[in-house]
Amino acid sequence: MSTNKSINQSIHAVQTDNFGRKYQFVQNDISNLALEGREERVVIDQKESGELYLFELHGNYRYLGLNVEIWGTSGAGVSIQQGHETFVDLITKNWGVGAGEVAPVAGISPDPAGKSNPRHPYILRYKSTEEADITGQEGQKYSLAFTPIPYTPYASRIRVTLVNRGSEVGIIEDFAITRKVWL
Repeated sequence: MSTNKSINQSIHAVQTDNFGRKYQFVQNDISNLALEGREERVVIDQKESGELYLFELHGNYRYLGLNVEIWGTSGAGVSIQQGHETFVDLITKNWGVGAGEVAPVAGISPDPAGKSNPRHPYILRYKSTEEADITGQEGQKYSLAFTPIPYTPYASRIRVTLVNRGSEVGIIEDFAITRKVWL
């Protein structure tokens, strides 16, 4: 059932910062990507230097997640997600919302709004039951984001892997990442 979706890329006009360095903003988007149980898919692997501005992931299965890895000039890599974090993993760490805030009450998900944190990825939304929400959308809905302050620099490479750690098919409803790439 795995689909072969390509990632859409928007490249903005070349700009120059206050120090005379040239850069472009690059945004990558992907939507409606089915991941089989236990599947991992690399969707970005670029040798470049830049700054990570933000990423968001929205899906229908609590075991979906991602790993964003960046490398420095020495070739040393670091994982922003600390290794293939899923929506469930972020809840366990209380990154955005905690387990007590998302537990269903009388069989209905409270669907709380998550709290942003500029130091690590965080849960935006965690709706774990099937009833319709205030907008009329039915089904489970999960969202996470990372909006670092200051922006996260990387010197030689960035790689993004979308993952499904569960046994069922999950749908990445939307994934977006924005970065400033030095030219």
